[in-house]
Amino acid sequence: MAQLFDLTTKFKASIKIMNEIDNKPKFHFFLLRIVRTLHQKNEAAFNETEEQQLSAMFNVESDDIHALLEACSFIFEQCVYYNVSSNVLAQQLEASGIDPILIKSFHKLWEDEKDRVVSNFRERTLLPQTLETINWSLHLQMAQSNLSRTKTPNAIFEFGFRNWDNPKEVLVMFFIFFFLHSILSSVKLEKRRGI
Repeated sequence: MAQLFDLTTKFKASIKIMNEIDNKPKFHFFLLRIVRTLHQKNEAAFNETEEQQLSAMFNVESDDIHALLEACSFIFEQCVYYNVSSNVLAQQLEASGIDPILIKSFHKLWEDEKDRVVSNFRERTLLPQTLETINWSLHLQMAQSNLSRTKTPNAIFEFGFRNWDNPKEVLVMFFIFFFLHSILSSVKLEKRRGI
């Protein structure tokens, strides 16, 4: 298998920080929290207070904690993307120069949590919104008191969108004759082209 992680300068710096942390046995719990919140886009794995505690526990700066969070998240995201086994992960981490004690933590955690994490990612859609419903209504005004024989069509479209983590959102659009004519002309043109 090709290299799973590009050894960029930033990633190498994160590996260096990872290898130099104190209290390596507690690193497993750090990784566990990252894995359990990885699929949640808008939720941080740790709040500020917890990050300060981690900084003290691992004896690193707060910026280094952020680098560790990003690197570990990246590692697990790559594992999800390529659907690698825990053994392949261990080999890739070893090739990247990560401490053997930390490799055991990654290996054990990925072995235990892989199915759940992959399942959570599969449930999450890649698109920010999906179109769920379309409702429409056409109104035709036949005449006004001062004008006879006028026909003014108006259309109302209601689009129901759903985010993977939010409730339904509704977008209502009102079209007058000019816009309706333009849209229908475009549709007819595309239909003639066979698209």
